[in-house]
Amino acid sequence: MAVIRTLEIRDFGPFEHATLELSPLTVIVGPNDSGKSTILNAVRVLAGLADPERRDGVSTQARKGSSGATVAMTAQSEQDEWAIDFQFGVPRGRGRRQLGVRFDGADVSDPAGQDLALQFDGQPPWAYARGDIFGDDATSQRHRGLQRLLAGVHFLKPNPDAMRQPAPMSTTAEGADLLAADGSGLPSLLAQLGASDPRRALDLKQAFVAMVPTLSDYALRPTDVDGKFAYELEFRGAGRTEFSASEVSDGVILLLAFLALANLPEPPSVLLVEEPENGMHPARLREILTQLRKLASGDLGDEPTQVIITTHMPYLLDEVEPEEAFFCVRDDAGIARVVRFSDVPGIHEELNHKLLGELWAEHGEEALYARFLQRNAAK
Repeated sequence: MAVIRTLEIRDFGPFEHATLELSPLTVIVGPNDSGKSTILNAVRVLAGLADPERRDGVSTQARKGSSGATVAMTAQSEQDEWAIDFQFGVPRGRGRRQLGVRFDGADVSDPAGQDLALQFDGQPPWAYARGDIFGDDATSQRHRGLQRLLAGVHFLKPNPDAMRQPAPMSTTAEGADLLAADGSGLPSLLAQLGASDPRRALDLKQAFVAMVPTLSDYALRPTDVDGKFAYELEFRGAGRTEFSASEVSDGVILLLAFLALANLPEPPSVLLVEEPENGMHPARLREILTQLRKLASGDLGDEPTQVIITTHMPYLLDEVEPEEAFFCVRDDAGIARVVRFSDVPGIHEELNHKLLGELWAEHGEEALYARFLQRNAAK
């Protein structure tokens, strides 16, 4: 499995220039309109090169006054067998027909004006028109690794109400793709997992019940949605009392969704989660982050999933190291900046008697950013 080691953004959204060294689990905090969602969108833009449909609804707006936006990343196999530099550019005001890509430092163009997409199987894609860049082996290990990494990016801005809704069975999507960005489709994801891998489905159910002792089981009941066969979720209490999905808490629904993703035979390569805390009790939020850390480390599922979370909640920061967390802030010119907590002077000393979330809530982004700037100015 490959991971994203670095993500670089230039003139993309509110950012002028930002570079993030990503961990298996990365948490990004900051106020509204500080750039958190833009960072997730940058990864989603790159994922769109493996599947153009993944670009739907993702803004690629260049920063005002710039000539165009650029998103770049370094992907690397977890065994450090290979690394690849990948860059995606969007010139201002010229639309998709002028998209450009740099692959391992070499320019690749799309003269036919087609929607860019990396495809390493089937018909030769536009990229392989430049054989001097890619070589003759279009199915080399690192090309397959890059395609698999980008194709496996999954974005989730969870809406528990959407997750509660009955879901028709899909004839085309499978695995994590059954779960829409808002989380709708959860019943069909659980149904497909139960049909394709009963052992995993049982492991999932046992893990869920162990974490929610007030419930003894959940089940999928056949139903109808607009004339299509569908499933809806039901839950059973410890006394065998049945509950509809609308009668259980948001936290329980979210926990089930994250456990389902973790137990898939092929979990996402990268899971982008935007603000998972809505309607969540802090204790349940910590449980979910614990499961996401297990997912990122490979303790859940057959392969690890890189996890990037944006949040407003200090409780999530309490569960991570300062090297795993960033904060976003707007500077005096209104440009978004992102800083790793471990790069702020004095952080580690303060963590001897404070939690990271407590420290963030006490100081705020602007004060922490000022400390970061003072240290850099002194160099």
